[in-house]
Amino acid sequence: MTSDITRLFRESGATSSRLASAVGIRVASTDEGPAVLRRLVNQGTIPDCFSAGPGSTVLIDGLSGSGKTTLAKYLAEMTGARVIHCDEFYPGWSGLMEASRIVADSVLALADAGYRRWDWTANEPGDWVAVDPAEPLIVEGVGAVTPASMDAARRRLLDQRRLRSGQRPRRSGQLPKPQEDADIVAIEVRADAHRRQQRALHRDPGFKEFWAMWAEQEADYEASRGKPTVAIWNDLTAG
Repeated sequence: MTSDITRLFRESGATSSRLASAVGIRVASTDEGPAVLRRLVNQGTIPDCFSAGPGSTVLIDGLSGSGKTTLAKYLAEMTGARVIHCDEFYPGWSGLMEASRIVADSVLALADAGYRRWDWTANEPGDWVAVDPAEPLIVEGVGAVTPASMDAARRRLLDQRRLRSGQRPRRSGQLPKPQEDADIVAIEVRADAHRRQQRALHRDPGFKEFWAMWAEQEADYEASRGKPTVAIWNDLTAG
């Protein structure tokens, strides 16, 4: 990753060592992201995040207001993959870490996959939402990229490959063997704190009273984040 992008990420609170192997890109706005990702795929720099094959998963993480939801929307339009937003199952405003666990243990499970939607109006758990383990997914939200979720995404992809090759699927939760490791794409999006806050509060004015509380959870979560395949710095100067 270039020193410029590493510096910007570090200043925003990211751990430099976690970003050492990431491909760093800088965009003026989120709508530039897919074209840059496509170029990286065509160059063979990153795995194909546009294939949307059985069991494929793209994980998109990032601080609130950085543009990850918009990026997920663009990728879904291009690939037909289903988008799952962590916003759907955060168990309230103090639930970032729990939602991160739900991604790995439930959304990306090999069997009985899914999540319980959070009813934000009633402030209680809502309906169960099933997820087909073969369905191409884009999982987006703060908490989406952790070592556990990346392992779960690899197991999910390998399970479908095994099914299609006539082998027995994995149902015991064991990790992939190194020689049969699967490439997945994990994206982390960051942006200037002031611009992020403006953008997030414009989208949801009710977020204002919880902004500081949520930012503290984001900072605590930093130590749990996985190593992204791609680190995107979004200038948020357009769109």
